[in-house]
Amino acid sequence: MPFRADGGPTAGSPEARRQADALETIASELRYQNAVLTEVINTLDAIHGEGMRSLTAIHTAIEDHEVTRREQEGI
Repeated sequence: MPFRADGGPTAGSPEARRQADALETIASELRYQNAVLTEVINTLDAIHGEGMRSLTAIHTAIEDHEVTRREQEGI
């Protein structure tokens, strides 16, 4: 059986299991941080009178900023 990072059956070494667990912990933390950031953005929108943007609008704005940043950095 192949090694799986999603908690499924594994045949990997203890080191590989620890690495997979660490990656899952990082992924969980990133999901939490993204949720917090989205809430902060929604709150700032409301405070500054822009109203509540949809999550799709927020995501699109973030992607636009990412594209601009990559272009400026030459990536």
